Amino acid sequence: MKTLCQISKGLILALLLYTWTPLNGQVTFKNYRSLQKEAVGKDMPDLVFETVLNGMKNKKLTAKMMQGKVVILEFWTTWCAPCIKQFPKINALAKEYQEDVVFISITPEKLEIVNPFLKRKSLETWIAMDTDESVIDYFGVIAYPTTIVIDKKGKVVEYINPMKLSNEYLNSIISGNHPDQTVSKEASKPKVSAPQIGGPQISGASSTNQEEDKNGSKPVYQVNIKEIPDLGGSYGGSFGKQQGRVNARGWSVREALAFATNIPEKGILGPDSILNKKLELQVSLPSGNPEMLELILLEGLKKELNIVAKNAKQNMEVYEITAPEGVSKDLFPTRASGKSGHISTDDGILGASNWSLDKLMPHIEKMIDYMVVNNTGLTDNYDYNLYWEYEKPMSIIDALSDQLGLVASKKNIEMSVLVVESKDNDLKK
Repeated sequence: MKTLCQISKGLILALLLYTWTPLNGQVTFKNYRSLQKEAVGKDMPDLVFETVLNGMKNKKLTAKMMQGKVVILEFWTTWCAPCIKQFPKINALAKEYQEDVVFISITPEKLEIVNPFLKRKSLETWIAMDTDESVIDYFGVIAYPTTIVIDKKGKVVEYINPMKLSNEYLNSIISGNHPDQTVSKEASKPKVSAPQIGGPQISGASSTNQEEDKNGSKPVYQVNIKEIPDLGGSYGGSFGKQQGRVNARGWSVREALAFATNIPEKGILGPDSILNKKLELQVSLPSGNPEMLELILLEGLKKELNIVAKNAKQNMEVYEITAPEGVSKDLFPTRASGKSGHISTDDGILGASNWSLDKLMPHIEKMIDYMVVNNTGLTDNYDYNLYWEYEKPMSIIDALSDQLGLVASKKNIEMSVLVVESKDNDLKK
């Protein structure tokens, strides 16, 4: 692996003008596992919610109230596609076991976000709004969906992935013949359905290239880039330009260059032998400087991979997305608080919160394998969901029109592209 000893003196000087700001949340990635382990085997604490739908009128839930019943806590959000995918199964189990099991679906979102969503997607459980995230923090939940099982005696049995819920499993809990009390590794994975915030820390970190100030304080930037074997599957990690970080494993060079240049992946042109390589990436710098992050990542990729990347223009056939009627009734101006956005997809389901249409386009491109251009003129962030036939990727074009009022039309447009080649080949010219 090559090292990035220098990017440019001017860039380093600019970076040194900023103060390092670590990214911390209420539940950090270092302590969520310990919180989960501490909860297992203990009595269920009193749980206080802002609002509860479809169930008790009291906002406070106690173990005494639930005595003699199994309690299933389902942690979910409206933007979590894997959560939504489980709704039909959860609804069926809740109906079948209504005498013995209470299903409580817990979300950190507000009622004004949840109510419109539930009019389109039915969830037939108790639905609890944990807007201060006190319950989420107590149980150390950082993955959606996560399921917590509580037995008839009010003891926390285990954390599981909701895919594990079945008649056989629930019967064993009801009868008292439940498995060992554990924290499932699957249930404890970081928020795969929230790539813009949180996310796993990369294990086995490579050597760090960093610049320290004269007093030996924490580095103001870090860049780690290395090639890894292509094992198939999708990437894992987190990224946020405003937050000043990229932390991903399994990204292709094409994906990384698209992220760094804001050029669609279909506009990253060059040999597949370069662009299909898989990478492990870590870039950190002070928040609020997205252009600086893009520049650091681009220069790092060029140096690490020994490539030349040149901007150009090229006529390309694309899908142009327009909004003839403006903002549709199912494209909600975001009601989420804070700057972070969320998006996730799972087998024909897409959920997004505080997400712009510009940032939706790369996801559509991946699904239909075609360049997509946003010419809607809609620049705000929105909350929305999309549903299409998973086995027919192009059906998402109809879904955009029918569900969000967005029309996709094929056009030939001059596009900005990035032409990539090996530096060795460039020198031979």
